[in-house]
Amino acid sequence: MHGRATGQIFVRPWKFFTTITLRKPGKPSYLVPKAYRPIALEDTSSKVIESVIARRLAALAEEHQLLPPNHFGGRPHRTTTDAVLHLTQFIKDSWRRGKVTTVLYLDITSAFPAVNHRRLLHNLRRRRVPEPIVRWIADFLRNRRTQLKFDDFTSDPLQADCGLPQGSPLSPILYLFYSSDLLEIFDPKDRSCLSLGYIDDTAVAVSSGSIESNIRALSHTSPLLLRWSDRHACRFDIGKFQLVHHTRYEPRYNPLPLQIGTHTIVPRDSALYLGIIVDRRLRWREHVEAAVAKGTAAVLAISRLSRPMFGLPHQYARHLYKAVVCPKVEYGLAVWYTPVRRSEGCKRAQGSVGIANRISRIQRLASLMITGSFRSTSTVFLDYHAALLPTELRLNLAAHSAAARLASLPDDHILHKTVRKCSRQYPRHHRSPLHELFHAFPEVSRIAPQPSAASRAQADRPFEVKLEGCKAEAKELVDEAIRSRDTCVWVQQCVVGSRLGIAAVTSARDGRTIIRQACMSPIDERQGHDGALAALSLAVSAVKGCPRVTHVSILVPDRTAVGVLSSQPDAALCRLFTQQVLALKRARRSLRLQIIWSPLCPGEHELVDEALVQAQRAAQPHAVHSPELPASVIDALSDLPVARSVLRKQFEKRLKEQWQEQWLASTQGAKCARVIDDSPPSTDKLKLYRGLTRRLSTLPSAQRAEYLRRSRTSCSPASGTAHLGTHYGRPFKARSRFAAHLAAKTLVRPS
Repeated sequence: MHGRATGQIFVRPWKFFTTITLRKPGKPSYLVPKAYRPIALEDTSSKVIESVIARRLAALAEEHQLLPPNHFGGRPHRTTTDAVLHLTQFIKDSWRRGKVTTVLYLDITSAFPAVNHRRLLHNLRRRRVPEPIVRWIADFLRNRRTQLKFDDFTSDPLQADCGLPQGSPLSPILYLFYSSDLLEIFDPKDRSCLSLGYIDDTAVAVSSGSIESNIRALSHTSPLLLRWSDRHACRFDIGKFQLVHHTRYEPRYNPLPLQIGTHTIVPRDSALYLGIIVDRRLRWREHVEAAVAKGTAAVLAISRLSRPMFGLPHQYARHLYKAVVCPKVEYGLAVWYTPVRRSEGCKRAQGSVGIANRISRIQRLASLMITGSFRSTSTVFLDYHAALLPTELRLNLAAHSAAARLASLPDDHILHKTVRKCSRQYPRHHRSPLHELFHAFPEVSRIAPQPSAASRAQADRPFEVKLEGCKAEAKELVDEAIRSRDTCVWVQQCVVGSRLGIAAVTSARDGRTIIRQACMSPIDERQGHDGALAALSLAVSAVKGCPRVTHVSILVPDRTAVGVLSSQPDAALCRLFTQQVLALKRARRSLRLQIIWSPLCPGEHELVDEALVQAQRAAQPHAVHSPELPASVIDALSDLPVARSVLRKQFEKRLKEQWQEQWLASTQGAKCARVIDDSPPSTDKLKLYRGLTRRLSTLPSAQRAEYLRRSRTSCSPASGTAHLGTHYGRPFKARSRFAAHLAAKTLVRPS
């Protein structure tokens, strides 16, 4: 096989692929071709090369802003939820200005198979894609052949002279360039109109003082849509267009239709867009009903695999619920769910309490299936033994994660300015989902945004990272660096109370010991590897104190920190270290620097001990930074942004405390804590079921619930009554009794 995977030649055997047809779910009839989706099965080697080109093309698009910012699909840091949030924000902003919004959801027939190759290449060149990449794509699309497989039918090889193969890693980014003109029909500076899309799912919205004005504006826009359709050989299925007039003021609602050509589009009360049902008044009731129905159906399907007497064990049923059911229900949660808040001294909760109550029914069904308990068992008791966070708290955790992700969006994201604005304001009327998220979780606004694509492209790694697989190989590498003429800099970190001390120590050629130390606080806002990453900047300062040094090895005791330096160069501390190294290399162009993971323990090298001592001194309450450190490093260490993972851990800790309070405040929880098990709610409850078959794993929670039902509130662990009337300090104590109960046919099950 001859050919190059770059330049103008694409390997000829890779141009042949197999096309299979899959049924689209939810279609009323599968006798029409539209009910099937063609999927291209390409050669694996071809897909690897296509992935490389796709990533390169996507990086160029983000770096040079070759695509419209309102195109969400197939791009980093952009999700379907972001697109719906952008649309919802536009509607809410219009409402606050006293406007009415009309949204037209478009439908393109066979988007990928209908792509015209000549038009695609023209769009790529017009959007300043480098010519070598355009020529490579042209050769990739030329003379392609496919073989169609449908059930037991296999066709002869057919020419694929048009379209993009669905299943190719390159197709999504190419279609973004192909359809970008469609999203530029409106002036981006015009606040009264909006267009957005996710791959081939496009929506256009206009707002004005009346629905009549919106219809006139869309009527003037429809010729532009049809002109794009003709030029790009993409046919609109106008019969599937969805028209929604968004207003909450009923006297202003007028269900006017839209005329496009010979088609009349009748307005609806809701529309399905990117898997989320957007209703006219943005109440989200229809979407919640659909989500509850999907979740209930999924739980019932899993319950067929996990019966009380046979089937999946406790832990696997729990994993299936969390991996299958929860994502189905929580899809797009940031759009339709307002976090539930309970203020002190106020009995009434604020937020989507009704939605949480409806979704809690799904978790109750899942907990009954997981534990095999009675249907009369209380929900708090089921959540406790299934080790599932109560629904209200679980939804709040998902909303917090969504808010943290939105707060970290890069500067070039279309939602970045909106997120920053919503985090500072909380309007009185028509609050958007972004307003509610950042009002419920104000701490996430402390998260620094990720660097933009342009800044990431300009960054270069001016050092070498060496991370060996095992300790023996790493020690050999460290010994080699010590024996060589390299200047070795040892870094260490130490925690004393709430302060994190860091230090870098090296030995100069004249025998001097150069020390740099600093302190980072508070420790609860730092990740475990932050100290080692921050100490790297101190190591650069120590190297500056060693004149005429050309080869430097920085020995880092934290393996995770070295891995983060290699895999996450956009992290704040990694960027700080890179900037310091670049500044040093501008002064010393011959400098060669490498980062090595050092598994050496204290006592194995004198400089390791010295670095640890200096880190301990830096963590003392009255310690100060080394005066030789640059002001930029000191300012950066004192004003570090909070990581998303740290805020998530802190929030999870608060949720667990709330769960324990709710558990002890409930009747069943207080009674269980006094009589059976006083341990707090956690995943430690899974130890009760470890090693038990499905038949036996239904006994712990069922017998506990039955014992609590029969016992009086005055029972104590010392009463020595029933078989589960002893304290569960050691949960495995009753295993043999479970087997005895099983042998005696005393299984607790519904009568």
